[in-house]
Amino acid sequence: VFLIRNKQAFSCSERSEQKIVVLKTDMSENEDEYQEFTNYNSSTIIRKRYEITEKTGDPDRDYINAPIDALGPPGRWIRHKLLESILYGTPVLVAIQQLRTKKFTKIMKFASILGTEEFYAVLLCFLTWIVDLRLGRLASIAMGIGFYVANAVKNAFCLPRPPSPPVRPLEDAYYTWGLPSHHSVLAVICPWYIWFYVLQHYHFQVTTLVCLFSFITLWSFMVMLCRIYNGVHSPADVVTGSLLGVMIVAFMNRFDNEIDLSSVMNGQSALILPIWLAILLILHPFNDVGIPAFEETNSMASCSVGIMLGKAFSHGKSPHFKALLETYIPGETSIFKAILFGFLRYLIGVIFVVLAKEVSKFLTNLVISTFCKIFKINYIKKSPRSKFYTGYTENYLLPPIYKDRKRGEDDDDVDDGVMEEKSATTSTTKEEVWNIGHYSRFVSYMCMGFVAYYCNNLFYQYVGLVL
Repeated sequence: VFLIRNKQAFSCSERSEQKIVVLKTDMSENEDEYQEFTNYNSSTIIRKRYEITEKTGDPDRDYINAPIDALGPPGRWIRHKLLESILYGTPVLVAIQQLRTKKFTKIMKFASILGTEEFYAVLLCFLTWIVDLRLGRLASIAMGIGFYVANAVKNAFCLPRPPSPPVRPLEDAYYTWGLPSHHSVLAVICPWYIWFYVLQHYHFQVTTLVCLFSFITLWSFMVMLCRIYNGVHSPADVVTGSLLGVMIVAFMNRFDNEIDLSSVMNGQSALILPIWLAILLILHPFNDVGIPAFEETNSMASCSVGIMLGKAFSHGKSPHFKALLETYIPGETSIFKAILFGFLRYLIGVIFVVLAKEVSKFLTNLVISTFCKIFKINYIKKSPRSKFYTGYTENYLLPPIYKDRKRGEDDDDVDDGVMEEKSATTSTTKEEVWNIGHYSRFVSYMCMGFVAYYCNNLFYQYVGLVL
């Protein structure tokens, strides 16, 4: 039905070089209507912003390699199967884009905002300072785990986003890899962990729980649906992301108390947390195309560690730190006073967090850049934005599962040896540049988390912003 409706013909071969054959579709009739509710006239406008790789005839240069290829045939087999699942969803995306309307597109664009890092930053601060201090702390840790897992899988597999054309995306997301959908991972972790936490620790009436459950369900579903509707993720990306989110929520529901108790330690012992995070970041799959994904992981994971450090340093303080609504007494506390104090808490908290970020970033860059200048080390302060187009094209070629194309023969020793020799020669000739932006981001976001949890709550008590 999808193929006939959209006049598309797709053929995904089972050979090692995955290809998709897309017949031309006459879209001229809907072009004017399409331009009314999207910022992009066509997918070609987005493609012009990136460097589309061309075939060189050299397989070693044409193949899109990924860290998981180091596992040999099993790793490459997984990539081939996942790529097939991504391409199978293209007719669905093309069919959905024929049903787009102006009003529903606005709703989907708003839903996309509910899955961004900026929105979750605002939400986590609101939970920590206003609603429930412990919920905000544990939700931040869950989000840090989600960022790490999602972006690690992205960089490990290096799988493309849907082919465009025929898919016409409503937003530009072609600077990171596709599977899994980052929005979908977070759309499961944050809403549903909040739901299970409320269900376990609060005693609301049935009506309140039903309304909350409906809101959580709608929030999670709309964020995942918008990725398919906007044409930036295939159904396989969304399903994979949601499954990862389910596993992380299950992990947090089982071990959140243990994680919370592990942060109750003295300040000296808590300083080992940044070391563990540094080790995890070193182990994080990294590639040039995935630079934005690694930066996101670095930011959120560092912020989560900063919050855990704040918990460790606040342990034993009297009085105990509490969010604003944790001290609210219905019928006795003035609602106007609670709203005013909440607004002041949020305003002051944002100012302190932004100042902490900028000051720590400036000092870290100053120290590291001075060190580099003394020892004459080339460095950059900010990662360059990737110009590699991550959408699927006919030039996207995966390495064959068996490099000699014969099943069962072990030719990895020869080919891998040649590849290692080539990479060694190119690495020696290429001038190395030290990216100090990763280190300043590591320190600055950790300071943000520490200030958001410890310094802000200490200041709130000092100035009397408590009910």
